[in-house]
Amino acid sequence: MNRSTEETLWTTEEVGHRYDRLSRVPELLAFGESLHFGYWEDPHDEGDLSDAMGRLTDLVIGRLDVGSGSRVLDLGCGVGGPAVKLAATTGAEVVGVTVSREQITKATGLARAEGLAGQVVFQYADAMDLPFDEGSFDAVFGLESIMHMDRPGVLRQIARVLRPGGRLVLTDETLRAPFPPERAEDDETVAGYLRANMIRSLARPEEYQDLLAGAGLVPEAITDITDRTVRPTFRTLWRQANDRLDTILNDLGSPPAAVAEELRGWQRLAEIPEFGYLLISAHRPNR
Repeated sequence: MNRSTEETLWTTEEVGHRYDRLSRVPELLAFGESLHFGYWEDPHDEGDLSDAMGRLTDLVIGRLDVGSGSRVLDLGCGVGGPAVKLAATTGAEVVGVTVSREQITKATGLARAEGLAGQVVFQYADAMDLPFDEGSFDAVFGLESIMHMDRPGVLRQIARVLRPGGRLVLTDETLRAPFPPERAEDDETVAGYLRANMIRSLARPEEYQDLLAGAGLVPEAITDITDRTVRPTFRTLWRQANDRLDTILNDLGSPPAAVAEELRGWQRLAEIPEFGYLLISAHRPNR
């Protein structure tokens, strides 16, 4: 078995604590109010990462098909940027959930600063046990949160809280193909990335049809957007993080050697073709 396919279980508290520590990273790296991969129309363009993150958020928002009067769940809301943008551009009501209390504080402050308090609400909740009634939401979206969770379990939770006909749009990191034995170093690089980021596992693209259907959802599109996300994001992230390394070290209190090794890992990940990224959409049946 590849090291990168081994499943590691992290507790809700461990994941929450990690994101507590990362809640200032978007600010430190000038990412705006988001912390996820970027999207480039031209994969060779390595422009500003915060702009590229905004394009990925826009891509997800566009597939949700919501507007004023819609109620949307942001599953793993981070520091609130995508939820606030969704509310501001569509008029939808948004509820964001996270297991990081620091993220809730920052996201709530952002919604208030943008004049959207009340329209956008953030709360502590475990996506594996959502505290909402059946059919509570017109749509659900998740930007790079499901990889921390048991996918079948959380997809069942999503299907439960969606109204009939309600839409799901999410992004997920994926393993596009197994590593051959002679590529053990690349396999370990990906496995190290999963450990460092408390990622439970990587799903294979061909598994998603069954994962969605098994949860009672109707798959619509499972699109590999690796070349427009992973490659330019890691290359740009390496450059921007390296430029601000002293600031990051001082703020996070991380050992310099550990941070330097993680940055080198980002460089390597940009060139590993097996590591990929999916954009997924589905809906709950109208019955």
